[in-house]
Amino acid sequence: MVLGAENFGIKLAQNVGRVVRQRSIEVKMKQEFQNAKRLITDASAAEFVGAMLRDISMHSAVRHEYLVKLSEGNLPNIDSALMDYAFNYSRYSNDFTSYLRAIIAKLDNDSHRSRLMENLIEEEGDINAVKLEKKPHSQIFNHFKKSIGVTQAYENKRDVCDYVIEWHKKFGELCSCENICVGLGAIGFGTEIIVPEIYQYFISAIENHSSFDNEHSLFFRLHVDCDEDHAKDLLLVITDFANSIENRKSLLHGAEVALSARSLFWDAMLARALAEGYPLKSKLNA
Repeated sequence: MVLGAENFGIKLAQNVGRVVRQRSIEVKMKQEFQNAKRLITDASAAEFVGAMLRDISMHSAVRHEYLVKLSEGNLPNIDSALMDYAFNYSRYSNDFTSYLRAIIAKLDNDSHRSRLMENLIEEEGDINAVKLEKKPHSQIFNHFKKSIGVTQAYENKRDVCDYVIEWHKKFGELCSCENICVGLGAIGFGTEIIVPEIYQYFISAIENHSSFDNEHSLFFRLHVDCDEDHAKDLLLVITDFANSIENRKSLLHGAEVALSARSLFWDAMLARALAEGYPLKSKLNA
């Protein structure tokens, strides 16, 4: 169902307000990254990285209400929620190889470069491949979009979520930062390390609670498998860099900004899903 612009706007505003109020309560109750912050100055690199992993495992970007509701089928229209997610998420994910390239370009260590190059090669896939799973991952996601109904006609009628535009911008800035630890924090702790867990929510939504065929979970299943290896490689690189207080602060900063941007995106997706409809493009933006 697509609501009229006025009714949708009112309902969406109410939901955004509820989500933001809830987030404020959560932040007051528990500040994030407390384990890592305590170990910035007095711990080994491995201990600091371990503390970061514990902190991000409980972060709202990974445990968000939107993800839980989606995976449990507890939203008004799961099909529509997945379509809205795919429509918006591609604005961020289509540039993932550019993010990776920006990080790799600043790596001096051959071993570090080799580990991330393996990730990049897998992401870029084979543009001439016959099998879908061998194609570039951006193409696999776009195939998912179209297969569930996110056609050009669908996109032409809808506005992109402001939060994904901001997320895309911020993440690009993090990965392009002259301080490579900022980018590593973002693409490691803020992305590759958490993706295998996050995508499980979408697999459940598609396979258990939508009207879509199970084969449409391919993109997410591929990343659950391959990103576990990518995460291990990134953790080895990050641990090598986590050898000074300044580097740890930079790693933490990159992770915080990336995860906060992702959380805000989930806030927006939840508000839109709870409004039981998705906004048509306004005449001003048409």
